[in-house]
Amino acid sequence: PSAPVIARVKVDGHSYRMLVDTGAGNLFFHLPIARRDFVRLRMNAADEEKVKQLCGDGEIEIVRVRKFSVGDWKVRPEQEVIAVDLTPMVKKYDVDGLLGVPYLAQLSWHWDNRSGQLRGYPYQSKRISQLRSHLQCEQFLDVDGMPGIALNVGKDRASFALSNGKPIGNGLAH
Repeated sequence: PSAPVIARVKVDGHSYRMLVDTGAGNLFFHLPIARRDFVRLRMNAADEEKVKQLCGDGEIEIVRVRKFSVGDWKVRPEQEVIAVDLTPMVKKYDVDGLLGVPYLAQLSWHWDNRSGQLRGYPYQSKRISQLRSHLQCEQFLDVDGMPGIALNVGKDRASFALSNGKPIGNGLAH
């Protein structure tokens, strides 16, 4: 997708819009949201120094998030959740925080053509097993002048050109 990917994260019954950020190494909340909704944790000097090295000199807090969910996926954070000032991102994308790589790596991600959303499912999930059972891969000899495949799930079909580094003609292939 060309637009930013937004995930709905739920914590203790509250819903948050989180920007999926492949460059973020943690779960981050915008500081005012974290102060409103979460318990602040005390940092020792070593933690404070480590967080400042990662996040700079801005105001930083560590907050307690015991668990959160994204759809059917439930997670207990393996590291402290960080609260920082994310004002530019909040204004630009209307989000409450960032969902980073440690959490993205725990899921199998799938683009849903019907809803236009990226969805994450735990590996070995029943939902993914059901989808895979209906998945068919069909070889194409030509997709916009290149070899390719089509993936069919029920009535949904997506064509993929096997890239040779050249631009794809009419844009119908992924």
